This record gives sequence, C-alpha cells and structure tokens, in this order.
Amino acid sequence: MKKQIIFTLLLLFPCFILFSVNQQDSLKIDEKGLKEKITELLELSEKNRTRNNDLALDYAQKALELSKEINNDDFLYQSEFATGYAYYSKNDYENAIQWFKNSLQISQRIKNKSGEAASLNRIGNTLQLMGKYQ
Repeated sequence: MKKQIIFTLLLLFPCFILFSVNQQDSLKIDEKGLKEKITELLELSEKNRTRNNDLALDYAQKALELSKEINNDDFLYQSEFATGYAYYSKNDYENAIQWFKNSLQISQRIKNKSGEAASLNRIGNTLQLMGKYQ
C-alpha cells in the first residue's frame, strides 16, 4: 500500500511542477500581450491626433490604464505624453501642460533623456501658444 502511494505521488509530482511553470509562463504571456496592446493604443492615439482628437485622447488614456496595471514606467511616460499631446491637439493647453509635466517627471525619474527633451519641448511650445513667455 505504501509503495502504491509513493508511486502515485512520484507520478503526480511532475504534473504539479509543470502546472506551476505553465502558470508562470501564462503570466509572462499576459504581460507581453498587454505591452503589445499598449503599443497599439499609443500608435492609434498618435494617428488620430489630427483626425479625431477625442478618439486620440481615449486611446492614450486606455494605454495609461494598462501601463499602470503592469507598472511599466516607460509605457507610463509614453501614455502620459500621448495624453498631453491629445489635449494639445484639442487646444486644451492647460490640461496639455499638466500631462506634459507628468511625463517630464517620469522621464526624469527613469533617466529617459529623449523623453525629458520631448516633454520640455512640448511644455515650451504650449506655453508659447498661450502667450506665456516667462
């Protein structure tokens, strides 16, 4: 009887290990799928800036939600910047500046120099359009 139990346990043990590995792999696949979705949403936001500002904003905010869900700072920066740009395209400069400032803080924290430059550039352009030169 003991031999049967031991034999059964030895047969089931690899199954438990495989199940555990498969769960970890599915989490990686889910995160990879979310990253692809975020990239797609950011591209759609950019394409719609000049066509449909509201749709561009919607795509950027959806990308922002997913970026927060997977806690990815690079995507978070890009989503904040895209949201700011959508507001900029809608001529809602006050909101645009706020989102560009958010993206600036993130880019500085993650040491993304090109992101920092892009955010500063957009802040400057927006302030200029508003007639605020100081």
